[in-house]
Amino acid sequence: MDESSNLKFCTLEYRAQSESNDPAVTGTVILLVISTQDSNLCFFVEPNLQEIVLREDLPYIENLINDLPERAALHGAELLRQLSSLAVGPLTTREVGERLNSHPVIEELRSQFVALRAGSL
Repeated sequence: MDESSNLKFCTLEYRAQSESNDPAVTGTVILLVISTQDSNLCFFVEPNLQEIVLREDLPYIENLINDLPERAALHGAELLRQLSSLAVGPLTTREVGERLNSHPVIEELRSQFVALRAGSL
């Protein structure tokens, strides 16, 4: 069986704070979170983050993303639940799913994004 067949995932999109409360405005996916078979979380980040996120939002987004590996090491399952239901602010949940291999768009994101390492942004 393919390793990615049972993996849970969620994608998070960035919307400028001026647009973050407007449900009609879709943002740009900048973060992919995958729960591995051993329940560890892997994070993949849009490589052009600084070009997508507005300058005034960048410190908040970078701090949030940089904090994820440490939080995942302590409370991975809870963090995945939280990230899978973000609905307020500039970083919100776009898609949640399982069976990663049945989502070719998500697989494509994973191949284009950069794996996040602690303190890498």
